[in-house]
Amino acid sequence: MGGSPADLDATPWVVSIRINQDGFEWNCAGALISPGQVMTAARCAAGFDPAAIRVVAGQADRTVGGGAEARIRKVWIHPDYAAGAGATPKNDLAVLTLTRDLPQTPVRIAPPISIGGSPYAPGTPATVLGWGSTAPDDFTYATKLHSAVLPVVANADCAGRPGYVDGRNFCAGSPKGGTDACFGDTGAPLVAKGVLIGIASYGFGCGEPGQYTLFTKANAYPLSADVRQPALPIVNRNSKQCLAIPASSKTMGEGAIQWGCKGLADQQWSARPVPNTGFVEIVSLNSQFCLGVQGGSMTPGERAIQWECNGNADQQWTRQVDSYQDGEAVYKLVNHQSDQCLAILGGNANQGEKAIQWPCGENADHKWTW
Repeated sequence: MGGSPADLDATPWVVSIRINQDGFEWNCAGALISPGQVMTAARCAAGFDPAAIRVVAGQADRTVGGGAEARIRKVWIHPDYAAGAGATPKNDLAVLTLTRDLPQTPVRIAPPISIGGSPYAPGTPATVLGWGSTAPDDFTYATKLHSAVLPVVANADCAGRPGYVDGRNFCAGSPKGGTDACFGDTGAPLVAKGVLIGIASYGFGCGEPGQYTLFTKANAYPLSADVRQPALPIVNRNSKQCLAIPASSKTMGEGAIQWGCKGLADQQWSARPVPNTGFVEIVSLNSQFCLGVQGGSMTPGERAIQWECNGNADQQWTRQVDSYQDGEAVYKLVNHQSDQCLAILGGNANQGEKAIQWPCGENADHKWTW
C-alpha cells in the first residue's frame, strides 16, 4: 500500500513464492540469500507439501511469464517457530533450498556488527517489496511487484504486540498510516542500507495509523548449517590481495596463495554456520571445500589446506572485528581450536605465498576485510 511498481533490475533477489493447495494459489515473497536458497516467513512453508511450492525469480509481472523457476529440495523452518490456530506466529522464519541455483544476484543479510550506523535504528528508511494487495479492502494479489518505504520503528513502540519476541522482531511503518505491507506480502523482504534486515511476518490491518507490520529480524537467528550467503573474496588489508587456493584442489596440503581480486572462483568464499556453535566454516564457492590450517599449528609457515567440511575443528573460525579502516570493519579470522589468526606470510603479492596461523597480535597480515 502507498507504494509504486518496483524496478526488478535493482532488486533481482526478490522472488515470488507460489503455493498450490486445494485449487488455490497462495502468494508469498522471499529473498534470494544464496544462488540456491530463499529466506521467507515460516508461514509460507509450514504445513505445505514442498512439492506444491514454486519459487520464481526475475519476473516483475506475475502474468507475463518468463523469469527463472525452481522447485524446493529442502525446507528449513526455525525450530522455535510457533503459530497456533488464530495466534500470531513467533520466530516466523524459513529457508528454502532449491533444486537448482538461480542466475539472479543474491542479497546480503545484515551483518551482526554494523558499520556507519545500524540499519535497525529507529527512523531508518527501509524498503519492503512484494506482490500483495495495494488496498486494505482488496484481497486480490497485485500482478506487478511493488515497493514502499517504511521507516523502522523504535522497539518501545513495537514490544508487546502479538508475536513480538525481543531481539528477534522489529516493526516498520508510518505512524500516519497509508503506507504498509498488506495481504499477500507475507515473507516480503525489507532492506535498508543495501542489506536484508527483515522478513514480513504479520500485519495489523493494512496501513492503519499507528499499526505497523511485524518483521522477523533477518540476522537474529542461527540458521541451518547449509545456509550459504553470497560468496565474497577475503581481501588482505595490507597487500589488497585475495585469499585463494589454486585449481580447487582436493589435495590436503595445497598451498593457499594471494593474488589480485579479479573474480576468479577460487578466491570466492562464503561463511557457513557450524550447527550448535558460534563458529563458521569458510567454504569455497567453486569446490564446496572448507578452508583449514593443518593441525591448528602455531608454527609460522604452516600451509592452509582445503578438505571436506566434516566438522573438524581446524575448519571452524570466528570473525572478530580488529579495527575500522575508512569506516569499514577489518576482521581477524580466529581459529576455533587454536585461537590463532589466519595470515599470509609477508603480505606478499606473489602467487604461492603460504598461509599461516599465529597469535592474533598487531601484524597487519592477520587483518582481512570480508
